[in-house]
Amino acid sequence: MRWPKQELLTVKLPKARKTKWSVTAKVYKGLLLLDCFYDTVKKGRYVIDPEGRHEFFSEKWKVCGIEYATEGWYGWGPRPDQERDSKIIADFCKWDEKRAIRGIEMMEFQYNNAKLKRAHERKYARIKARMEKIPQLPEKFLLWIEGYFQDYGLKFEGKDLYYCTACNRIESGKIKAGKKTICVGGKTIIGTRRKEVIQKEKFLLLQDCGDQCVARYFDVVARYTKDGVYMSRVESIRMLMGKTGERPLSIFYGQDYRTDEDQQWWDTNPRNFRWGSAYCFSDGVNEALKGTRYDKLGIPFMAAKGWKLQYNNLMANYPVAGAYEYIAKMGLERLLKEETENRLSIYGCYTDLWLQGKTAEDVLKISMQRIHRLKAANGSQCYLKWLKLEEANAVFQYKIPEETIRFMDENKIYPSDLNFIRDRMTDAKSAHFIERQMKQYKKNASYIIDQWKDYLSMAERLGLDVYDEIIFRPKELLKRHDSLVEEINSVEEDEQAEAMKTKFPKAEGILKRIKAIYEYEGNDFIIMVPTTIKQIMADSKELHHCAGASERYYERIEAHETYIMFLRKKTLPQRAWYTLEVEPGGTVRQKRSEYNRQPDLQKVNTYIKEWQKNLKDRMDEEQRILQEESRLKRIAEMDQLKESENTRDNQLYNLLSGDLLEVI
Repeated sequence: MRWPKQELLTVKLPKARKTKWSVTAKVYKGLLLLDCFYDTVKKGRYVIDPEGRHEFFSEKWKVCGIEYATEGWYGWGPRPDQERDSKIIADFCKWDEKRAIRGIEMMEFQYNNAKLKRAHERKYARIKARMEKIPQLPEKFLLWIEGYFQDYGLKFEGKDLYYCTACNRIESGKIKAGKKTICVGGKTIIGTRRKEVIQKEKFLLLQDCGDQCVARYFDVVARYTKDGVYMSRVESIRMLMGKTGERPLSIFYGQDYRTDEDQQWWDTNPRNFRWGSAYCFSDGVNEALKGTRYDKLGIPFMAAKGWKLQYNNLMANYPVAGAYEYIAKMGLERLLKEETENRLSIYGCYTDLWLQGKTAEDVLKISMQRIHRLKAANGSQCYLKWLKLEEANAVFQYKIPEETIRFMDENKIYPSDLNFIRDRMTDAKSAHFIERQMKQYKKNASYIIDQWKDYLSMAERLGLDVYDEIIFRPKELLKRHDSLVEEINSVEEDEQAEAMKTKFPKAEGILKRIKAIYEYEGNDFIIMVPTTIKQIMADSKELHHCAGASERYYERIEAHETYIMFLRKKTLPQRAWYTLEVEPGGTVRQKRSEYNRQPDLQKVNTYIKEWQKNLKDRMDEEQRILQEESRLKRIAEMDQLKESENTRDNQLYNLLSGDLLEVI
């Protein structure tokens, strides 16, 4: 229905006398007309019919409800100008005269609700009709899924007893945790010390639907207990792909954790179902993908191999992802898995492979000889990086021993990780050094490299000759590292603090200004704001961490990105306990105690949440603006670490994201 706008605007209504928002009313040709006033100045005309269809005529608005037409969100709402207007509205809406405007709101609500319901019903009918064209699940597919779940020998009461999930009975005998063994019934099981095991997997089924193809994702969970094996199967996502050129695809999400037979489908994702890496059922893949834009990606080959991959990311990058078929047919499962999971996404392709290449050498950017080495090792992205380094320096007859590359690959050490030492040591010698330190201190490679770089940085700062082999390759790295930490911390604090104060002249003033806002005393703990750089350095020295000596924290203070604060026990307020890195608004990025440990972490986290809640009421406008700016900077930095090819960056991301206590 189209409103006769011009006619409706010519109807005369009384003028308002009341201040603030008010309305005058008149019924015209079965329609309720309202003139909306603010301080007796007319703002527009509102119209509603008996069914609840409504519109507001003004220069600003086209269609809106009565409350919004009169800016009623301020909390007061419009009021009839006189009793006459209240009666007209109440009679039209069949509502209480004292709350006449409420009657209009109810008519609007009922009309809009009915309109939305009709739209949803039409949309649901369209989706349901499309879903009815999806073929039934093949029985072979269901049996295939079960083959990916392994039976277990569960811990049972008794020294030499276990519960076999394959035989569904208690059996005697010793089994080793994590090892495959043959049970009494002749079936293969895995030993475990747990009384319950939960195994989760994702599966992909591609089916031909005539004029389109459907990709069906299943989340399957198997729960193994002494009471039996319980398996649940949820079809979480369906992607419909056209077979006529560039027809767009349609993605539908399951609306609940239901079995695939009675799952409800919609184009929203309230359960936050994800694609993830999945096993792809190989039967019918060629037929399903034929005629789609995804039939040149080598997916049938990958599925037949039984590889668990991020097929969705591969398909999302179909224009350039055809080169991955070369990788697949060379048997490079690890490389392909890492590429689909880390280098491809629905947002684009970030690989350093040449995807336009027509040969394996072109795609991988290494010689065939090195490709054979990569194949023999089933190498990863890390392995390929080392081969590329060797290739780039082939003119210098640069050769990296195979055992060195395998060690680097096994420990996720990329060539860029050793740039700091390559001018003094060969990569083979670096590998031997790292391996010795790992065995000596029972630490992983990433930790050893971090400490090594930190040690050399401190040595250079203290004026040591970092090109002397005795210095750059110490026998006991971590011991020497800790001794240099102590030496640096023993430097005259006043000189150190003065140097930092000169370099960062605004830092102390900023901390003094925020002190009254952020300090807080609870039942057990106190949060204090230091007002001098010397205080921060003293705290850092006592706790043996780098917050006081590192310039980046003072840079962040001056940029109002983060502040340094102290968390102390109420009974020992003078003794250093925790150092906090805090964003404006109270989000805690880092919290570290002595030697970067985190004692009483649960109690500390509970107290910090209490402080964050209390802080909300004391925040000024400046801090609220800075809060959002700091949050966006942190998100950008975290995303960069997460997407980095450097393993240490990924580990740092996991560390920082696990430490984060964000303001809710």
